[in-house]
Amino acid sequence: MLPGHLSTAPSGFDRLLYYSYINFQSIATVQKIITEILTTPGVTFARDARDLLIDCCVEFITLISSEANEIAEKEAKKTIAPDHIDKALRELGFPEYVQEVLTVAGEHKEQLKVRLSL
Repeated sequence: MLPGHLSTAPSGFDRLLYYSYINFQSIATVQKIITEILTTPGVTFARDARDLLIDCCVEFITLISSEANEIAEKEAKKTIAPDHIDKALRELGFPEYVQEVLTVAGEHKEQLKVRLSL
């Protein structure tokens, strides 16, 4: 399961394609955030600053995703759940992010319900 689903990664060459796809999605998402949310009128990011921010964000997403994937695999689960992200953040030393991540995940779930009901 690739698009839109957090799943355990396949093996071999498919794993390389999977991580390339995830990195592409991550880069596109971070670029959108910079463009729509972080940029204020009259203020722009220098290209090298934007690229550095994107690289840092993608690395962080990859780190958390990889750790959550390992946790899911240890539990013999095929899908990464919010609980796996929670555990990954805590194990990697980011416990202060857990509540905000779970709150945003809940908001996202509610938005999906609304979209699906339309």
